[in-house]
Amino acid sequence: MRILVAQMTRMGDMLQNSTLTRALRQRYPDAHITAMVRPLARAIAERNPDIDDIILYEEDAMFCALRSRDSDRLLRAYRSAAALVNDLNARQFDIVYNCTLSIASAMLLKLVHAPRTVGAHLSDDWRFVLRGRWTNYFFTSVYQRAYSDINISDVFRNLMEDAPPVPGLTLAITDEDRREARDILARHGIGEQDFVVCMQLGASDASKRWPVTHFAELARRLAAEKSAKICLLGVESEAPLGEAFEAQAPGLAVHLLRLFPSWRPSSNPRACSSPTIRAPCTLPRPCAVRFSSCRSDTFIFVRPVPTAKAIWRSNAGKTTSPP
Repeated sequence: MRILVAQMTRMGDMLQNSTLTRALRQRYPDAHITAMVRPLARAIAERNPDIDDIILYEEDAMFCALRSRDSDRLLRAYRSAAALVNDLNARQFDIVYNCTLSIASAMLLKLVHAPRTVGAHLSDDWRFVLRGRWTNYFFTSVYQRAYSDINISDVFRNLMEDAPPVPGLTLAITDEDRREARDILARHGIGEQDFVVCMQLGASDASKRWPVTHFAELARRLAAEKSAKICLLGVESEAPLGEAFEAQAPGLAVHLLRLFPSWRPSSNPRACSSPTIRAPCTLPRPCAVRFSSCRSDTFIFVRPVPTAKAIWRSNAGKTTSPP
């Protein structure tokens, strides 16, 4: 069986999507699973052991060319799209899971002649539809993330009918990653035996952000009650959020936001270039990670395992213990 998982959004969504690829691998151990991702999420897909190969979806460049009012660039965009469609059809996928809720992705995958497509798609009369009972229910019944008790990782997993349970997310980490993270933290006085809490203050848009004041209050409590070492992770553009945090909790956190001037997909399939993911996942001890785009009662706990890192979630105070 040949399966395409199309997740053409952000790297966090690609990580959350690992529940689906793990469920597919459990159900179809011999399947060939391909992920189609944007360059930003490439390193996450490369570190998912359930994915066999990757197709890069260069949407930004294509859309810029389409809107340029330049005939040569328009022609190049058309040829690029045609080449992508031809490549997808040549792979002869048996089923496509479109985890990208967009008309553009639905139009693209309409041109792929797979026997079955689940998720965002176009009907025979080219109307935008959501295929799959769970997909249709979630995306038409829950309009605001704040009112949803369903985590997006469970939404992705249940695109597969009767999906088996998956206890957490999947991200493989190398010894090189661990060494680099230890060196970075050691330069800031954080040792291997410290309890580390990493916070990412940014999100894809302001409506998804947890307030900086909440982060600061949480950090103060963790430092007071658990002697936690607080690290702020993110890219350079999120530095103003770090400054706002500093105003609320002076001197409490180690600021790593400016350490990584920009996020770049890795050209080396064995190197992960995402600081937000790498730093907490390479610690030799458990740590807690708070992402601003999650619900306010959601934490992610990272525990070392021999060959990879499994990420576990605690909702409303109920912790799922790793096996």
